[in-house]
Amino acid sequence: MRVLLLNQFVPPAQPPTAKLVGDLAEALRAAGHEVRCIGSGRTYAPARGARRILRDLTAHCQIGWAVMKAGRCDWIVALSDPTGLPVTARVLAIIKRAHLAHWAMDVYPQTAIALGAVKEGFLTRMIAGAMHFAYRGCKLLVALDRDMKEEIAVHGRRPVAVLAPWPPEPLEGPLPQTTRKGRRWVYSGNLGRAHEYETLLQAQQVLEARETDWELWFQGTGSARAEAQALAARLGLKNCHWSGYVPERELLPALMTADVLIATQRPETRGLLWPSKLSLMRHLEIPIAWVGPMEGAVADWLRRQTGPCGLFAPGQATALADWLERLPVSRQGEQMSAIGKNIRAEREAGTQWWLEQLTSRPVQ
Repeated sequence: MRVLLLNQFVPPAQPPTAKLVGDLAEALRAAGHEVRCIGSGRTYAPARGARRILRDLTAHCQIGWAVMKAGRCDWIVALSDPTGLPVTARVLAIIKRAHLAHWAMDVYPQTAIALGAVKEGFLTRMIAGAMHFAYRGCKLLVALDRDMKEEIAVHGRRPVAVLAPWPPEPLEGPLPQTTRKGRRWVYSGNLGRAHEYETLLQAQQVLEARETDWELWFQGTGSARAEAQALAARLGLKNCHWSGYVPERELLPALMTADVLIATQRPETRGLLWPSKLSLMRHLEIPIAWVGPMEGAVADWLRRQTGPCGLFAPGQATALADWLERLPVSRQGEQMSAIGKNIRAEREAGTQWWLEQLTSRPVQ
């Protein structure tokens, strides 16, 4: 087969979706298929408003032009970035007479409406109609969990499969030396509009009022970071710390020094996206604090994990603080070599699933 993989960012770019594309391309090539990864050629940089619209429109044009020049193909496999990519991908698939597959990383315009980024109206109905056109043209449609499957299924003519993203294999750096006395709960990665942070800061306020040794750390950036820092200042937090993204080689060692890892999601986005940081966190044998929907696929998935998981709805700051205080001092997680082995096995299973799906459907 000849397969085109489409996403805003492709290898050697570093965003998680670029790594997913690279892993899938590697597996398809190893099976003897011809693969080309097509992106916008940009490096990752956060953008909002008019800059985001211009960036995405430019990416659609760049990806479309590259696909038109790429010659014959049997499959076009599209992720979700830039916004509306499945629509462009379906038009290209019609022109190329190729099968279309879409691995949905999020659901638009529903996500933007849920977060208040846009108001529901004529424009969003137009976008929803275009996405409906894209979904109905997919030979293979894949969601990240059952909630997203139910959200997408009403648009397509075929059943929706489910496959959560596997984490990128972390680089194995040395464990950092630390002499800290306190215990640390860590939010690592993007802090965007879809992520809950108020409950974390309020729980830290409770912990500080009780004179515990817990410290709250945010490492990364995101559109909601400035608002979160302003709230932390208003609450008078003394043990809340902020840093930028951790370099790739230092990420796993940094996470493994945490006593608790944090994942959050605003409940209104349930079924519209999936907190990708959980895919790595589940392998580290470190307690996970979840603040988000208490029902649904993600919460059920966390309850099935073998390690300690505390699940809290937004606003349950005191309950979260109580849970942290009750946690015994955790041992360090698995050795990094074992973590890498487990992640490689998950990646192999995921890429093999894609290979079987694509090759089981006859091509022209």
